[in-house]
Amino acid sequence: SKQPDLDAIDYRADLALGNFGQIDAQASISVPIIEGKAALRVSGLTNNNDGFFLNSVTGERTNDRDIKGGKATLLLAPTETLRVTLRGDVTIDRSLAR
Repeated sequence: SKQPDLDAIDYRADLALGNFGQIDAQASISVPIIEGKAALRVSGLTNNNDGFFLNSVTGERTNDRDIKGGKATLLLAPTETLRVTLRGDVTIDRSLAR
């Protein structure tokens, strides 16, 4: 994972769209809380599609994807020789593999 920037705001966003309702998106932002001493970086993603396969019996699309996730990183640098990183993340996968 990319560390938060202690001195500057940094951000990024990506979006991809495709067939079968595919939506892939990612975004992140890093902000200094106390310049040179503490910073926070948060990011999130979503990865979705309606399924690439067709069930020949029911006519429904199968193997869809529905994934969401997020991450937060807090960087503390109280002295020149001490850096503390706290990180947490979550992923929710509601995809249906049928």
